[in-house]
Amino acid sequence: MDTHGTASDVALAEAWRVEGEGMDNASWEHRAAVLRTGGGMVLGGAIVWIILTGLRGALPGTPAEVLTQAQAAHWRPAHLFAIAAIMIVASGLALLSGTLMNPAAASAGRASAMIAVPAAAVMGVGFAIEGFVLPGLAESYRTAGDEMAKSMHLGQADVVLLVVGGTSFAYQTLFGLAIGVMAFATYRSLEYPHWHCWLGMIGGVIWCVAGIISYAGNLQPGFWLFALPVIPVAIWLLGYGWLAWRHSGQPAPPPASAM
Repeated sequence: MDTHGTASDVALAEAWRVEGEGMDNASWEHRAAVLRTGGGMVLGGAIVWIILTGLRGALPGTPAEVLTQAQAAHWRPAHLFAIAAIMIVASGLALLSGTLMNPAAASAGRASAMIAVPAAAVMGVGFAIEGFVLPGLAESYRTAGDEMAKSMHLGQADVVLLVVGGTSFAYQTLFGLAIGVMAFATYRSLEYPHWHCWLGMIGGVIWCVAGIISYAGNLQPGFWLFALPVIPVAIWLLGYGWLAWRHSGQPAPPPASAM
């Protein structure tokens, strides 16, 4: 028998009951609806984002290789849906930040939401440039009549990739910070498993620090330093969405007994 898991579930249930005391039925039902909606948005958006990011993959190293990849039929729609997915995730996180009942956790959650929304906007700009500008350059490069024209288009693609790289570093820094702060908020709330909270805090901090190092020092720490924290961040997002959805079905705690 897994006594550790049982003890953890009992502790979470008790924290849930204590924090929920004093809420009337209407407030509890409203909170449950927000948990259900926000959890579904985070879970669904994260699944789509992970799938489309995997479909996109890492960009090749040279402008010519990037332009070749940008001619794929799925390039534009994949970027469009990826933008929508991350916007849905950020909106879901903002919704869930209002469900944390501990005051300190709620404050941290609101701070995370204020970071996540602009982070998603930065990501949207970068993906829009990458998804809609590069295919146009790829077509011009493919139909160029001489080497001078091809060279000009390669130079243009190189500039676009520099812009996309800048937005990518900024997005990863901001979103990593948002994830780390939100995971800390869930840790303070005592409403979510501690291992899950630590997973989000560690992944978010690594992602944020990697972005700061590259952005401030114009360094290239390696693809692995950005890819590695994506795994715990992705697991945290999926787990957070599912746990919030599950919490929405918790019965309202009994009213506090009168003294």
